[in-house]
Amino acid sequence: MVSIPFASASVPEWQRTVAYKVNPVLAGYVCPQYDAAPSDPSPGFFYYDTTLNLFRYWNDSAWVDGTGTAGTVVSVAASGGTTGLSFSGSPITSSGTLTLGGMLAVANGGTGSGTVGGARSNLGLVIGTDVQAYSAKLAAYASGDTPSAFTLGIVDSADAAAWRTAIGAGTSSTTGTVTSIDLSGGATGLTFSGGPVTTSGTITVAGTLAIANGGTGATTATNARSNLGVAIGSQVQAWDADLDALAALSGTNTIYYRSTANTWSAVTIGSDLSFSAGTLNVGAGTGSGSVVRATQPQFTSTIGVGTAASVSGSGVSFPATQSASTDKNTLDDYEEDVWTPTVAASSGTITTYTASGAYTKIGRKVSASVLINISNNGTGAGSISFTLPFTAGSGQWVGAGRENALTGNMLQNIVFSGGTTCVVLTYNGAYPGGTGSQIIASIDYFV
Repeated sequence: MVSIPFASASVPEWQRTVAYKVNPVLAGYVCPQYDAAPSDPSPGFFYYDTTLNLFRYWNDSAWVDGTGTAGTVVSVAASGGTTGLSFSGSPITSSGTLTLGGMLAVANGGTGSGTVGGARSNLGLVIGTDVQAYSAKLAAYASGDTPSAFTLGIVDSADAAAWRTAIGAGTSSTTGTVTSIDLSGGATGLTFSGGPVTTSGTITVAGTLAIANGGTGATTATNARSNLGVAIGSQVQAWDADLDALAALSGTNTIYYRSTANTWSAVTIGSDLSFSAGTLNVGAGTGSGSVVRATQPQFTSTIGVGTAASVSGSGVSFPATQSASTDKNTLDDYEEDVWTPTVAASSGTITTYTASGAYTKIGRKVSASVLINISNNGTGAGSISFTLPFTAGSGQWVGAGRENALTGNMLQNIVFSGGTTCVVLTYNGAYPGGTGSQIIASIDYFV
């Protein structure tokens, strides 16, 4: 073989190409060798890299590695796996991790289970079902230990007769003979008596069996009951015919009474009464079957009209909103309270005043009284009016009053039909007020 030395990558590419073409000895079987890739290769240039120990060629953009003793993995992908196992992980180009997971099946050499018990079951090695649990005696027998005659008799006997023979037991179809019985001891509270019995004799049991041994600890019925905590009249009820009859009743939500000796009867509930869930209710009491009382009833608290209930004290309580009745004989409302009237003059303006009022309403009648103090009358003139606690009904009403600070004049108070105010004048129709005056007025009217 003839070879032409080259000065590594320092020789121009065209010189290397010409040298190979003019020397036929080099063509086809001699490959150029370099310790590093040339810096100015032509497309398709091929050489052997002595540093990487592999063949390389230039594809006009990058060096492509060929076969050799060492190389670089371009890509490794994870897929497939033995039955029960699988790979997981992204494709690897230069470095990375492939993970093998799952449960190796029995068919592929595994146990198909992650637990000891499951593995034994899958492999047919369940202790007590598929394989014998370990026994030291069986292990000794398996190692050549000689079993005893008793063991051989149990294990090797083919029938009951042979087994009885092996253990020295006989059979008998007749009753045996007692040689001797000695008497001793006995249950607590009881004793045996009698001489030793050889062929025949008598054994006597005497005493009182204690409660701890299933007895009563007594020789009389009374004491026995007492010992057992069932003394009649103390621990248990003595039988009684009346109570027996009462216990035999099966009705529910019913009131019973003792009608005759040993007899109980249901109470008849009238139309005004009802009984339910332990509560006796009194109805509205209207009609011929209503409850009638011979004497005046007394109440310790409030009698409520409708659903009204008093918030304090005792008395008759009416609803906050009147439940009006068209019956002329029915009292349908009662109310007592105070209010603050609004005061005005029929002409001009009263500058400063104070006013207070109180009223009582019984049915449709209202009785009201006011106290007005005028500290500065201003331009007030004509007459004085104050607002009412309730609007008046049809009709006209007159009341009386007095100026109580300046003149002592008697006053007349007038409420007109449908009015919301009461007009106040002096007895002769003059203006009743003035700076420093005090007016006391009362009025009764219907709503």
